[in-house]
Amino acid sequence: AEVNVTLDVRPGVRLCGCGICALVQFHVSHNNNNSSNSSTTVGISDSSSGSVRFEFIEPPVNFTDGWYDATLLGVTGVYTSPIATNPNNGLQPDYIHVGTSGRYRVHLSPTHNSTEQAMGVADVQVGLPAETCPLVMENVEGLEKYPLIEVRVPPVGSSKEEDGFDYEDGSQPRWVVSNSSTQCDYNLYFDPKEKIFPLCFHRGIKDYCDDGKTSKQPATPNSSLAAANNNATTTTTTRAIVLGDSHADKLVEVLFQQQPHLEKEKRWMATKYHGVGIYLNKAPHYHFKAYVAGQKKPEFVPGKMLENLKTGRYRSLQMEHKFTTWFFQSGHWDLRDATLGEYERRLAELFREFAKFRDKFRKSVAPFRIVWLGFPAFSYKREMWGGMEMRTNVKLALADQAVAKIARKYGVEVLPFFNLTYPLYRQSCDSHHYVCPNGNLKERNPIGYEFLELVLDVSQCLP
Repeated sequence: AEVNVTLDVRPGVRLCGCGICALVQFHVSHNNNNSSNSSTTVGISDSSSGSVRFEFIEPPVNFTDGWYDATLLGVTGVYTSPIATNPNNGLQPDYIHVGTSGRYRVHLSPTHNSTEQAMGVADVQVGLPAETCPLVMENVEGLEKYPLIEVRVPPVGSSKEEDGFDYEDGSQPRWVVSNSSTQCDYNLYFDPKEKIFPLCFHRGIKDYCDDGKTSKQPATPNSSLAAANNNATTTTTTRAIVLGDSHADKLVEVLFQQQPHLEKEKRWMATKYHGVGIYLNKAPHYHFKAYVAGQKKPEFVPGKMLENLKTGRYRSLQMEHKFTTWFFQSGHWDLRDATLGEYERRLAELFREFAKFRDKFRKSVAPFRIVWLGFPAFSYKREMWGGMEMRTNVKLALADQAVAKIARKYGVEVLPFFNLTYPLYRQSCDSHHYVCPNGNLKERNPIGYEFLELVLDVSQCLP
């Protein structure tokens, strides 16, 4: 029952589910920057990666412009990407990049009926399945109903699979399917309803800090929060400030619950809701019902981060507190109300202003790093915006790729919040957050727990 595919010779696989069927062909290849015909991809900065292209030989009826969540699940990694039935829509390649060799099960679930819907210019709730609904091989039971493919990633120089990888490496997995050698101490499934594909966080990260400049190297996995749970304190000379929306705010709230000394000693500071739009849409703030009803047009003004960068407010904060890291993010409020192109232009403006701010302090007594916290995937559980809701995970995925490109230009470090949450986006701990206060975060939501661990480890790097 297994479908084993090799390079460029494979039959189409008939997959059915959710009342539709498609004949899909998988093309497996690799990119190697040492070769003359290598291709570069936004968000992929490593020297070598594989890719799996999805070709819809016979697309589902009435779904010729449809979109899917495609996930490759293996013990060497889990990779998720939006995939379009129509490869000529000009928006998204029809492939998934893979950074680790291995055998992967293919999970393909339809999400949007059209590109307009996928980009948030039509009501995103129309045709969206209430639950993940995979297309699978018929008359096959268990995991065998998910096609099996093999991807070989050619090593370049030293093997990253042996040496580890940096947290900014966009081609590396954030999760792996658990087996006897990767048991984790929490229960997390890619499909929690069927309890299939148990997942563990990929702990292959080699260096958190450039040039080894750190106040404290993480000793063991989960050491940061484990220390807090044992009433221990962390010896560190680092100070961090966090700017963002409710996702960033809840992260800091949980951090202060776990490690209250960080707040008491003013090692961490949060400026609540400075990331509710790089440009803030005033219309829903003052005319919510009229805006949701489509009776009030958006009205954008510079958000708090741009305002404080230009007025010198952040400069005063830095001189007073001497932070070693500025964490910042904004995305969900932006992409809820604006197009992808508008977000990219505003993001470039924000990164440019933050880079200028950072560079003025490079040779001072208080230099600092700027780290983009990222934004998580959207759970589609927040229905208050009705037809004015423009967020989709297709749009967020494309925005996350744009972040990587713009961040490299301005020397901004990037945390993989979207890649960490996208394979598991329906498992938020409330309507749309992945880090939630109250209760045991590790048990309540391992996704948020692992992200907070990563933030804590990265925060210990020095400028």
